Amino acid sequence: MVGKAEEDLQAAEILLKDKTYVNPVCFHCQQTAEKYLKGFLVFSGHDFEKIHTLERLLESCAKLTPYF
Repeated sequence: MVGKAEEDLQAAEILLKDKTYVNPVCFHCQQTAEKYLKGFLVFSGHDFEKIHTLERLLESCAKLTPYF
């Protein structure tokens, strides 16, 4: 999952160089964050909901550690 997050981040960085592709940059940034949060939950031994809402995923992570 972290590998896929890194790919999304790299895609966003590449697209960001050309100011034309704002929407795809936002999409890949959201995907990066989502995959990292889900990766943290899996790494911590917890399941995650099949959702894409960063706030809900962040709340799930925060229940495990105040770091979030």
